[in-house]
Amino acid sequence: MTTKIAQQAHRPRVEGEREDEILDATVKLLMELGYDKLTMDAVAKE
Repeated sequence: MTTKIAQQAHRPRVEGEREDEILDATVKLLMELGYDKLTMDAVAKE
């Protein structure tokens, strides 16, 4: 059973070119910063 809050928080899956851009940025930052310093904000800014 899904709660109303969980239903409202659902976002569509990112696919295609945008997904590739996010993954590329994540890998780049992982190599530069390391796992411990990687943040979602840093990926979003990239």
